Amino acid sequence: MTMTATTTDHIAIVSDLYAAFGRGDLAGMLAPLAEDVSWDADWADLFSQRAGLGVVAPRHGVDGAREFFALLGTFQVHDFRVLDLLASPT
Repeated sequence: MTMTATTTDHIAIVSDLYAAFGRGDLAGMLAPLAEDVSWDADWADLFSQRAGLGVVAPRHGVDGAREFFALLGTFQVHDFRVLDLLASPT
């Protein structure tokens, strides 16, 4: 498999976001996001969403991402490691 520039760029962007998260750098996490970023994926179908766990509530836009990270910041994280990142050209 040959890596494309797009795939490499995606890995670099996500890697930078995780690095910013590890530093507690909210501005660094939000800077590369599009104004219409969506933080919902399939979370609406998760039991935790139906149970009212706020961290998995669908959010939209940079303000929604900021809200997500603010809520995540109330958690006590003892260990967080990104072991590997994968990407595909599609």
